[in-house]
Formats: sequence, C-alpha cells, structure tokens
Amino acid sequence: DWGMIVIPDRLGDMTGWMGYWAGPGSFLEQQTLYNRGYPMCGTDRPNKPALCNYSQTYWARLWGDRDCDIGQYLYQGSDSWNRVLKVDCDLSAGHSGSPIYFYVDTDNGRVPVVTAVVTWEECFTCNSSTSHPNLVRRITPSDVNVISWLRNVFP
Repeated sequence: DWGMIVIPDRLGDMTGWMGYWAGPGSFLEQQTLYNRGYPMCGTDRPNKPALCNYSQTYWARLWGDRDCDIGQYLYQGSDSWNRVLKVDCDLSAGHSGSPIYFYVDTDNGRVPVVTAVVTWEECFTCNSSTSHPNLVRRITPSDVNVISWLRNVFP
C-alpha cells in the first residue's frame, strides 16, 4: 500500500529532508540503523518500548531507537530483492509507517536516508529469546523509481 498527502508548501525546505535509498543488504548490515515513531507509551501493553513513559516529556512524543539490527530477509520478488526484513527495533503500536534510516555525510552535513518503513510490530509476548520480531518493508529499486517520479510530478 502507498499513501500520499500533497501539500502546497515545501515544508522540507524549512525543516529538512530525509533521503531514500535502495541498496544491498551487505551495505545495510554495516550501517547504524535508526527508527523514529510515535509509540503507544501510556498503556499497560507489554510491548511498549523501553524507557517509553508519559511521565517523561521527552518520551511522550517522538521516540526512537539506535542500533536497529537486521535479522532475516523475506519475500524475494522477481527482481531478486527481498521486500521484507525482520529487525530488532524496539517498536510498538503507533510505529507503523515510521522510517528505518541511516545517516550519510554530504557536503551539506549529515543527511538521514530512509531504507525501509515499519509494517508490523510483534512483541506482544516476546522474551529474551526473541531476537528480530518486527517487520519492515524495504525500499527496492522499483520503489525508488516510483518515489522519484512522484517527486517530479508533485514538486
């Protein structure tokens, strides 16, 4: 599924942009991957992220994870790209659609680059032996073509 909102202003010109990228797993596995999302902190659900507490103002809003490692690669398409990755990001309900990204150093400074999007968080009953329970949808070369086309159509 794809969702899109077209707004009249280029907010990224004021706030900054995230890039997007499709690349080999061997490269991704060497990167420090991050996730930022809006978890369900104010709940008794067992799968809320660690340190996620509404009594702490910082954690009550945008929340993120560091060293989000890749486990398995699933669902290989006809183009030989695995579209789904299992990851160990500390996720909960509310993270769906949030980016998995890494940073690239450019002439303009460090730029975040999205390489996958959270699709499923699984840890309702996870324990210490559950190593990579969550699923993300990887950006593939054909996705990059669609995103680039949309950016040209809706500048």
